Amino acid sequence: MASLAPSDEVAPKIGLKDIKVQSVRGGTLTFLDSMVALGLSTVQTIVLARLLTPGDFGLVAIATAITAFAGTFSDFGLSAAIIQREHITHGQVTSLFWVNSGIGLGVSVLTALAGFPVAWFYHRSELQPILLTLSLTFLLAGMSSQHRALLRRQMLFFRLTWINITANVVAVASAIGSALMGAGFWSLVIGTLVNNMISSTLLILGSGWMPGHPFPWVNVRDLMKFGAHLAGFNVVNYFARNLDSLLIGKFYGSHALGLYSRAYQLLMLPISRIRDPLNAAAMPGLSRLQGQPEPFRQYYRRISAVLAMVTMPLVALLAVSSEHVVNVLLGPNWSETATIFQWMAIAGFIQPVASLRGLVLVASGQTRLYFRWGLINAVCCALAFLIGIPWGAVGVASAYAVQNYLILYPSMALLFGNTEVRIADFHHAVWRPAVASFILIGAAWISGQWLKGQPHIVILIAQAVSGGVAYLFAFCLLPGGRKELASLLGNLSSSFLKK
Repeated sequence: MASLAPSDEVAPKIGLKDIKVQSVRGGTLTFLDSMVALGLSTVQTIVLARLLTPGDFGLVAIATAITAFAGTFSDFGLSAAIIQREHITHGQVTSLFWVNSGIGLGVSVLTALAGFPVAWFYHRSELQPILLTLSLTFLLAGMSSQHRALLRRQMLFFRLTWINITANVVAVASAIGSALMGAGFWSLVIGTLVNNMISSTLLILGSGWMPGHPFPWVNVRDLMKFGAHLAGFNVVNYFARNLDSLLIGKFYGSHALGLYSRAYQLLMLPISRIRDPLNAAAMPGLSRLQGQPEPFRQYYRRISAVLAMVTMPLVALLAVSSEHVVNVLLGPNWSETATIFQWMAIAGFIQPVASLRGLVLVASGQTRLYFRWGLINAVCCALAFLIGIPWGAVGVASAYAVQNYLILYPSMALLFGNTEVRIADFHHAVWRPAVASFILIGAAWISGQWLKGQPHIVILIAQAVSGGVAYLFAFCLLPGGRKELASLLGNLSSSFLKK
């Protein structure tokens, strides 16, 4: 590879004509990656559940809770800074590489040192070597985060998907293989470490970029500010998202917390598998359009419409079928979860599309406002949790749902004010899926009443079929509905047919 000067531009963004095709292709590939990861994770869970004890899983879960918190600091928002900038130089990426590597090393050291007090607190000496081993993942991630960001910046999603799937396959094979050889809880640790080692190596080799010597700090000062505000939001959001579990566990014990956490996981699993791939694909495309008001707005409307078309009917079905979903997927012992799950689904109806507020701000370079919004949102969440806690887990879930709708329009007015996006763009994107989803709820409810007394699985299938048909029928009858659906399907097919 030819030597690059500090001022040489690297990873130029793709042309405007290719953004639409690459975004659709990227979203589809990233969704495929997510589904493969889910399938492999399911296989690993099923196999290891028969080879390991619940205590093995619990031990690693304690360590994972520590590393999850540490992970909020490891990237420091610098990957997003690389993706968002209109132009980026070799000197800037190199400097950020060394900064990220230093942060990764620091987080690794702190995580390793945390092994001593954590092992003492839980009276499990095994936690010390577990955290010491897992701490290496932060160093590996820090050394490869810029390489991943450069691939995302250029929207090379096929390469990223191949890297992720390869790493996941090798990691699952390593975990299962080591468990078969009697490694016990270490098999879970080995799987995580192998995944990070493989992905980091392939990212470095596949990005086509190698760092040079560190360059003057001034080259990345603005990028560091961008990343610091984004990292600050992530930390604040982490605490806000976990305060509800802390309160429920404190005042109502592990049983209530178990019901609440399973309801949350059951809802977020399908939502995150749809939302996260779309956001990952949309970020570089939206960043490419900053400074171009009309294309930026059109792009936002498109990704919002696609997200709403998929998540709104799904969450609506989960809400109206909550009792049957819980009984089929979790079993009759979890029936108390149904009401909690239903309230969470009410919040989740609008949340995936509303979360694009953050994507708009990050793509526009306004992470300082994003951090401030994180503080405001954290206070609103805390107040909702405190108001709902006297009524237990159901009270917390319902208060959170109400809070989501109360802050929806004030938040958009605040966050969209200095961007190209307007509240009318949000309305344009969601009104058809929202109306059609209410038709779905009606059809599914009628099916449930008609089949009352039948097995839960029968009612759930009937509600899914009747609700799905009603949704598609209603969507196509609404003004512009058939055109919108045809456009989505056309974009999906053409993105893979185009060379």
